[in-house]
Amino acid sequence: MGSGMNYEHKATPLQAWCDALAFVEHTAKIIGNPKHFNPKNDFENQTLCQILNLAHDAFQKITIANSIDARKEPDKANERLALQEFAIADVELLKSYLALAHRQYHVNAGKFWHWAGVKLGNLDRNLAAWHQSDLARYGQAAKAEARSGDGLNKSLGGQLPLAVC
Repeated sequence: MGSGMNYEHKATPLQAWCDALAFVEHTAKIIGNPKHFNPKNDFENQTLCQILNLAHDAFQKITIANSIDARKEPDKANERLALQEFAIADVELLKSYLALAHRQYHVNAGKFWHWAGVKLGNLDRNLAAWHQSDLARYGQAAKAEARSGDGLNKSLGGQLPLAVC
């Protein structure tokens, strides 16, 4: 870091998937602990459900994107990239919801930092690096796919499955 060298973070689909799995597991564990979260009303409960739903949704999209081998099926590159982008959007929403939960529940700063800074931070960083790598690798195929009118919306019937709390 201090060497002055430019360092480009590269991540594999497996790293992003493992980070998503670790985040879902940690989120379920911390939310399920009444010492950290004990909802007093429907609004607080709704916040926790939304966090868990978003974590599950991101994990699901990463899993589906990871299962698409765009090298063998170049016409699926756009779908893979779109799923990554949807997962990135879920992670961005998670940042806001975690901040809201931190304010609502006054979670210990160290535990919150581990949850939001480390667990979600790793997922955010590796997912973004994987997406940038795929953009560089499949960018032309994805542009051609987008022009053809096929892609994510058609292959998934226009809807992404969502987790329900």
